[in-house]
Amino acid sequence: MSFLFPLYFLGAAALAVPLLLHLRKRPPKDQTVFSSLMFLDKTPEKLTRRSKLEKLFLLALRCLALLLLALMFARPFLVDEPFAADVSQGRRVVLLLDKSASMQREDLWSQAKQKIEDELETLEAGDEAVVIVFDKKEEKVIGFDEWRQLPPPERVQLVMARLKETTPSWSATAIGESLMTAVELLGDRDAVGAASGQHLGKKEVVLISDFQEGSERDSLNRLAWPEGVSLRNVVVATEGSSNFSLFAASKKAEEDGEGGFSIEGRETGKGKGNQVVRVRVANSQQGEAEMFTLSWEGEGVSEDDKLEGSVPPGGARMLMAPPRLNDAAAGILEIQGDRHPFDNRIYIAPSQAHPVKILYLGEDVEQVDAGSPLFYLSRALRKTEAVNPLLESQRGTDIKSAAALKDFDVVILTGRWNSGLADKLANFVQQTGGVVICSLAEGIGNSEVEVLTGLDGIAVSEAEVADYAMLAGLNFEHPVMAAFAKAQVRDFSKIHFWKHRVLGLPDSVKEQGRVSLLAGFDDGSPAWVEVRKGKGRVYLMMSGWEPGESQLALSSKFVPLLYSILTEAGFSAVKPPPVYVGGALPVADAYSVKKPGESEALELEAGQQVFRGTDRPGFYTVNSVDGEGGQSSQIYAVNLSPAESRVDVFDGQTLADFGIRVQRATDSAGGGSEVSGGIKEEYRLEVEEREGRQKAWKWIVLAILLVLWLESWVAGRVGGIKNEEPSHAAAG
Repeated sequence: MSFLFPLYFLGAAALAVPLLLHLRKRPPKDQTVFSSLMFLDKTPEKLTRRSKLEKLFLLALRCLALLLLALMFARPFLVDEPFAADVSQGRRVVLLLDKSASMQREDLWSQAKQKIEDELETLEAGDEAVVIVFDKKEEKVIGFDEWRQLPPPERVQLVMARLKETTPSWSATAIGESLMTAVELLGDRDAVGAASGQHLGKKEVVLISDFQEGSERDSLNRLAWPEGVSLRNVVVATEGSSNFSLFAASKKAEEDGEGGFSIEGRETGKGKGNQVVRVRVANSQQGEAEMFTLSWEGEGVSEDDKLEGSVPPGGARMLMAPPRLNDAAAGILEIQGDRHPFDNRIYIAPSQAHPVKILYLGEDVEQVDAGSPLFYLSRALRKTEAVNPLLESQRGTDIKSAAALKDFDVVILTGRWNSGLADKLANFVQQTGGVVICSLAEGIGNSEVEVLTGLDGIAVSEAEVADYAMLAGLNFEHPVMAAFAKAQVRDFSKIHFWKHRVLGLPDSVKEQGRVSLLAGFDDGSPAWVEVRKGKGRVYLMMSGWEPGESQLALSSKFVPLLYSILTEAGFSAVKPPPVYVGGALPVADAYSVKKPGESEALELEAGQQVFRGTDRPGFYTVNSVDGEGGQSSQIYAVNLSPAESRVDVFDGQTLADFGIRVQRATDSAGGGSEVSGGIKEEYRLEVEEREGRQKAWKWIVLAILLVLWLESWVAGRVGGIKNEEPSHAAAG
């Protein structure tokens, strides 16, 4: 048996109290007065010391109650197996070494490797260690099993030899994920040790890093830090922390009214399509420098074309990048003026809007006026950073065969058309996966719509509109309408429809599941309908967008509606999100990827959808085959994560806010005193765990209650303790 708080046994000294009560001297209390002695002088009683204990059973009960009370506070428990700290004095250590991009600064990597070597030198023969280098993901240098198999003199040599071949990467810092991995390794090793009867006295994680502010730590909210594991932070630092961070904020083409372009008041040649690149420049909190210079690398610009500015420490500002000589190619924007050049470049990909071939079929192609559908359509479909609509217009009668449509991605149909054209368009949709946007004109026949959509029993008629109709029952869950789901843009009440058609769909058609309602009119009839046909889709609009039919073309909803349909067809008009090191590139339909700095392209697997080998900043070229069998390529700019440029050091003690038991901040290897302290702490935790599991004090409390009840009953029966016999009053 052992005790959690053995000092409470000093309370057993209270056993002297009942003994003294039983041995104390007391004058007689009972007196008998005789009348014949009333005139005699009173003689003082003569007290004698009691040397004999009486009522021993009552005394024993009282002593037992006090003894049990002291035992309860001492918290006893049974030692059914040896303590881990008694079995072994060794340590189990996980060494985490940061190799993220910020570790490229000055001599941080050399410092970190020296810290690892110092930590390894303190380990003894019976200790176990695992060494992990990490950035956004972890890589094991040596594991527990390999460590135990090696002789102690060879362990440090092997680790340092492997680290000699390792260099800092370009990835971001994921401290949270790495600590979670370390905890999992310790847990797995504990299970192996328990199965083999091995116990180690201390479990520790040693984190060696520059502790830059941009490190990922949010994942620690999901971590339940185990008892008995401590974290020790080892910080490596540079002499100066002045650093400018630079990344692109937005990129767009701005065209003036005359066809030329202007940037910050500078006019450039017409038709060059100069890009306006907005960047964000931030300065570190401990920055010593404020002045910086922006310029395009390798373009031979003059000093006048360089942009100079200033940002105070801890500040940031948005500004326009200087103009380029050739913005049709990929460009590298560089900032100068700080101590650390590892993040001084950003890569800007050239404008590569995906061409979308759109064919307009209508009756107004020869004379386009302000009231025709083509007039508004041609102004709505403009080039964006992601898509370049190439609009062509023809009369429907000019389409002699379905082969005339194979070069187009989208067909927009207005006016009157016959069944022959509808049949060609139906083949175009079903065979090629194309998209047809059809505005049903007044007087269109049922058979034409049935041939186009492949639906039977359709009835088309002209609606009776007293004043105007409005949209109702908009389906914001449909992908086309999802762009209008936000509260700020979902109001269509200002769009009035002067004329519209009524589309009757039989129940048999609705049950096929090929028809989706995007929006309806306030009279309950459909307004916009999607019909899935083979590989493609047909979008039916029951009213035209021109002012003679509705106010749709004049509203702010017309352009996003068209581009939302293009997005659903596979031609997104939204600029893809920026790609940072470690991110994924879309490579569907591609066969190879050429990485920056390499002469040979990497072959992709058949059906591969994404490429995740973006291990460095630069330009990645994705090669693919277009629909006509020709070669095409897409250039992607991959940049350093902006978080990695936030090099201000955060306090490692703040990791304790996540429930981690963090040792005091130190930058030196652990010594023997720390090991001893860790063993004592491990012993204390194990003692508390065993006592808390057994809870013997609860039974002792029950025993105390029983003893006190028995003592009260016995004391009542015997009438207490009397030290003297009753005496008579005596005369002197």
